[in-house]
Amino acid sequence: MHALIIADISFATRERAMLSRLEVGLADEGVRVTHAMPASLSAAGTFNASESIGIQSTVVTYQDRGLPFTHRRRAAMLANTIAERFDEPTPIDIVHAFGAGSWAIAVDLARRAGAGLLLELWRPGLLTPASVLFAAATRTSQPVTPEFIVSESALATALRKTIPRAKVYSAPWGVHAPAHPRGHRPDGQPLAVAMLCDTGDPRSCSAALAGLVQAASGTEMLIFAAIDESTPAREAALWSAARKLNLMDRFSLVPDMESRREPILDMDILLLPEATGRQRTLTLEAMGAGMTVIAMADDTMDTLADGTTARLVRSPTPAAWAQAIAATALHPQAASELARSAHEHIRSNRIGSAHVADVLRAYQQVARPTAAAT
Repeated sequence: MHALIIADISFATRERAMLSRLEVGLADEGVRVTHAMPASLSAAGTFNASESIGIQSTVVTYQDRGLPFTHRRRAAMLANTIAERFDEPTPIDIVHAFGAGSWAIAVDLARRAGAGLLLELWRPGLLTPASVLFAAATRTSQPVTPEFIVSESALATALRKTIPRAKVYSAPWGVHAPAHPRGHRPDGQPLAVAMLCDTGDPRSCSAALAGLVQAASGTEMLIFAAIDESTPAREAALWSAARKLNLMDRFSLVPDMESRREPILDMDILLLPEATGRQRTLTLEAMGAGMTVIAMADDTMDTLADGTTARLVRSPTPAAWAQAIAATALHPQAASELARSAHEHIRSNRIGSAHVADVLRAYQQVARPTAAAT
């Protein structure tokens, strides 16, 4: 079986480690993998074929930037690149697309190759574009019907309601967790806090910051924040909130935090102030490493289990955040108990090898019938 994994620039930047784990695991199972990476990522100097992605696969680049109506031409260019690389006209059995920015090219490439098409849905915000794409694909004269793969059960349920005819596969994301969670921070060391915002909603993010200040009054701390869907206006709003709380000497806004996760995973607390259902392997890695994860309650996230993997906040107010932070992250025994519980949960339920096995089962269902059995 030959699988093409294609990612848009946002997903390829944030989840490079997961894509690499998936590639290695699939190769171990006999799947030939080609990674189609965005050309803009290479142009930015943040990716090259000698990195971990590409160790056990063939790496090609595709033109990810261009007007919407040019996606067919860009898909044709990618198809030609793959054909030349393998000296075969249509060597792909399945196309697996990560990130909505790659979907249009993935659809056209699968159609050209006669391959199966699998789209990864990793947040509820993709339900509407998935529905539109599914309807458009099934209206074409030579349809390639997208099938879907999701990590969280709630998203799978929502997808089946939105697209009743869709085929949906489950593949919970997994990570590598160390043998033991690290201990509580040493006395006298500043409290290090990472805050991941999805949209940068001022009300949600400001409440979490204010709650942190209330809970950790008198404690030396450093705060590092990031906005996934960053814009100058959203960044300005977060800076304004930090200024009002007198945090300017302790606050930093870090772009692309998820692509630079090693320093983050050495911190003490991970705050997730918005309940948008957005999946992150960084959250799983934080839980596995022993960080205290404090998040806004989100019913779409299987991984956010109150008292087991994280401490959940039910009300978006500074008081609710302060209570959760003080009772968990600033309480050594409570923090240690939550760290052990989260670590055990990740090692039992969210390991990378299980993710690979689930993806492989989906591939065997979705790939074109002529694909070699693995």
